[in-house]
Order: sequence, then C-alpha cells, then structure tokens
Amino acid sequence: MDASLQKLIRASRGPVLLMTLGVLLAVHQFTGISFDQTFPVLIIVFGLMWMLERMVPRTGVNLPAQPTAPVTLPPMDHDPLLYDPLREVHRNVYGDVPRKAAAPAPVVVQPADQKDIPTAEIPVRPPQPPV
Repeated sequence: MDASLQKLIRASRGPVLLMTLGVLLAVHQFTGISFDQTFPVLIIVFGLMWMLERMVPRTGVNLPAQPTAPVTLPPMDHDPLLYDPLREVHRNVYGDVPRKAAAPAPVVVQPADQKDIPTAEIPVRPPQPPV
C-alpha cells in the first residue's frame, strides 16, 4: 500500500503544479497582483509535494524466495552489432545491396599523349583560350 501511495503522490505532482501555475496566471490576468509576486507559490507547492512523497515509508524490495535459473538465449546466426539501419533503407529504396563493400576503383593515370581522350575519370574539358 505504501508503494502505491508514493506512486500516486509522484504521479499527481505534475498535474498539481500545472493547476497551481494556471491559478497564478489567472490571478495575474484578473487582479492587480503580478506573476512576479506570486511565483514563489510554485516553489512552495513543489516542496510540499516532494515532502509528501518522502514522508511515505518505503518498503523493502520483494525478492524471490529461491534463486531462479539463468535464462539461456538461442544461438544467433548473425552479429547484432553489425546491423546497419542505412543498409535497410538502401535495400528498401534501391533493392538488394551486396553484403561486402566493393573494392575501391583503381586510379587510372593517363599518359601524357592521351590527355584529350575522355574517360570516366577524366571528363572532356572545354578548350582553353590561348594565353
């Protein structure tokens, strides 16, 4: 019963503070008392709720009488730490994705006499004006 009372007080702290704030803002709106003069009431209400929560006696943790057997998990066919969410997004958008990354493309160095031949690595360059 004590644990449920403590949970009830803890759960009601937010709504009580929200209602107190609403009352203080209504007092500010409809009377001559400004919010600057009444905001300490929020601190007092928070302290009272905290004090009520701490006044409820705590009960011990209910431990089982006999130790339970450890839970064994089934063997896994893959490593869960290797999961890549971007791979799943790419698979959903573009289709199947190869498991391993492809090797980087080799760098092709064009000989000096073939510099004007367009390739994927060296696109066609516009002619340069004479200097």
